[in-house]
Amino acid sequence: MLILKSLFLGFIQGVTEFLPISSSAHLVITERLIGIQPSFFLNVSMHAGTMVATIIVYRKTICEIIRGLFRRQENEIKYFSRIMLATIVSAAVAFLIVSITGEDTLNGKNLIGGLLAVTAAILFLSDRTKNTQPLSLRQISIFNVILIGLAQGIAVFPGISRSGITIASCLFMKMERSEATKFSFILSIPIILLALIYETTASCGDIAAGSYNLTGVLAGFFAALISGLIAIKLMIMLVKSRKLTIFAVYCILLGTALFLV
Repeated sequence: MLILKSLFLGFIQGVTEFLPISSSAHLVITERLIGIQPSFFLNVSMHAGTMVATIIVYRKTICEIIRGLFRRQENEIKYFSRIMLATIVSAAVAFLIVSITGEDTLNGKNLIGGLLAVTAAILFLSDRTKNTQPLSLRQISIFNVILIGLAQGIAVFPGISRSGITIASCLFMKMERSEATKFSFILSIPIILLALIYETTASCGDIAAGSYNLTGVLAGFFAALISGLIAIKLMIMLVKSRKLTIFAVYCILLGTALFLV
């Protein structure tokens, strides 16, 4: 039973982390409606699984950035600096939101339903952007990078999709579609690391007193990893072909259902 629970939660985390339907909203819904809540260790393993999935898919780009930093190559330094700037802005905004509102407020059913509708609107509009001269990440302004970081920080609200709002923000700023997807997913790596550090620090007492089942933790990790790999590949294809409206419809239906239950 524990393994099935871990596999289910890992699958949900892996799919919803990358498809623009809000992973945090789905985990809250799973906990509220089905009564399944991941332990601290399972939660860490699932997030680690999605992070590893991103690293695997974009390993070539990540290796190029690392090599470029050591060789002091301007393009790679510029790419890395934009990732770090967006991450710092995201972390600051997310921390501020959580500090002011509190997690109980963020997890309210009606709020999640309303924010899923916001995500739907963003996805619908992003499919209709037409960039005749698309830009790369290195070509967009520092101000636009800050706005992308701000958008990612807002995704701390369950119901706002991190992948959806960051990809849409990049598209609104005339970034090339495959480049927007790549930047959004690579940007998830440092923010997931920071989130895990924050959760670990905040849960030190629970960690010391708790125990974990290694089989369940590994099941959650690999379920998130495998489903995450599939979701990333699917998302790359859908962004290119302007098919995000599919997820906009899903978010509207799910948000409506939350208001009614």
